[in-house]
Amino acid sequence: MKNLLILAVVVLLAVAGWFFRAEISSSLHAILGHHGEHGGAQDTVEYWTCPMHPSVRSDEPGACPMCGMDLTPVQRDDPADHAEHEAAVEYWTCPMHPSVRSDEPGSCPMCGMDLTPVQRDDPADHAEHEAAVEHWTCPMHPAVRSDEPGSCPICGMDLTPVHREAAPTPGRTDFVVDTYRRQLINVQSTPVEERLMEKEIRTVGILELDETRITDVYPRVSGWIQEVYANFVHQPVEKGRPLFSVYSPELVASQEEYLLALRTVEELSGSPFEHVSRGAGSLLDAARRRLELFEVSATQIRDLEENGKVDATLVIPSPVTGYVTERNAFPNRRVTPESKIYTIVDYSHIWAWARIYEHEIGQIREGQPVVVRTAAYPGEAFRGRVTFIAPDLDGGTRTLRARLEFANPNFRLKPEMYVDVELKISLGRFLAVPDSAVLRGGQRDQVFVDRGEGRMELRPVSVGEKAGGYYRVLSGLQAGERVVTQANFLIDSESKIRGIGADWDTPQPTHVH
Repeated sequence: MKNLLILAVVVLLAVAGWFFRAEISSSLHAILGHHGEHGGAQDTVEYWTCPMHPSVRSDEPGACPMCGMDLTPVQRDDPADHAEHEAAVEYWTCPMHPSVRSDEPGSCPMCGMDLTPVQRDDPADHAEHEAAVEHWTCPMHPAVRSDEPGSCPICGMDLTPVHREAAPTPGRTDFVVDTYRRQLINVQSTPVEERLMEKEIRTVGILELDETRITDVYPRVSGWIQEVYANFVHQPVEKGRPLFSVYSPELVASQEEYLLALRTVEELSGSPFEHVSRGAGSLLDAARRRLELFEVSATQIRDLEENGKVDATLVIPSPVTGYVTERNAFPNRRVTPESKIYTIVDYSHIWAWARIYEHEIGQIREGQPVVVRTAAYPGEAFRGRVTFIAPDLDGGTRTLRARLEFANPNFRLKPEMYVDVELKISLGRFLAVPDSAVLRGGQRDQVFVDRGEGRMELRPVSVGEKAGGYYRVLSGLQAGERVVTQANFLIDSESKIRGIGADWDTPQPTHVH
């Protein structure tokens, strides 16, 4: 049994040795055969490198020490092809930094990228291109023209060529802007349509007293003040309430005359002579009229008739309800009909004087509604009306004064307060375009009409008043047409480069030498 085991082990070892020797022989044969097959190609390989790590280079095939990938061969250039290629390259530059230039390949000193070749132009093609250029101009300053490329002397931008086929055509007003350029400058247009135009005028104003509600109190008789009831400035008073009392000998005499006339009428009422009783009645009427002219009230006259006694002092009542703004009443002070005793103001209504600029005067009318706001009451609006427009203009400020009137029942609006004034004026329904669509000039206004598919037309228009961000169209446009509202200044530059509207106030070209 033991001998059988030893025999089996020997057989196994013999078989394994034979197999291992065959594998080694096969590998050596494959290596030697491959080397012989590619021996000629090996001569054209300059070096071996890794596709993922170009910095790895080797003189023989193998694996990349960084990622393990097989190295790939880089063939050796043909000297003739290399010379031809080098002759066609004008210089080498960096795609990210065009200012970097080199006479030979290498790496960008700024970012490390490989330099790329710039081929030398064919002289024949260059001459043909130069012949097709009429002149060079600046996109931002079309008046600048040059016979050769360069920089704009105004803004420093590179001049762009204008080809002969784009030369200006007399009377031409249309041109085409390609899709890429329209998207680049974000061209937008809007239709011309009728709309309700409402103009808003904003200005400032100052609150003032209503002059029609200021009352001065004068006595009708001479005398001396006895009692003062309204005895300080800004004291509120009511109509009919006493202000002061005055002693007047003239008034006392008038009361005595009235009582005498009253007794005479009573005594002569039964006289058989009608003209006597009539004369007594006329005397009584004259005496009563004299008291009334002295502002003795009907109640005071009635008390005089009932009591039959002369009142040495006369109480002067307030003629209006308001506030005392001026007081000259003091006890024992002598007064005459020329003496102003009180000034009383009614604050239930108040004025505001607003200044309207000269170009807005044409829209102001009496009776128009107006709104004012003040910093004292944020968020609140007080509504009133235009009640008067001054007949003359202030030459210093070129403004016109307009008077606004407001109810002021709670006396919240105070004289001398500053207010912001808003007037909204409906002008009517008109054909209108956005103000951003109109290119305003000294002699004429213009718009760009979008005719679709990039076709633009430069067209003169006549516009009227401006309201709410829109101009009223007087002539030059029809409802439904579309006008450019955004990037129209860039479109304007594009049109001038192409010579569109060159005879419309275009400045004479400035040649750059």
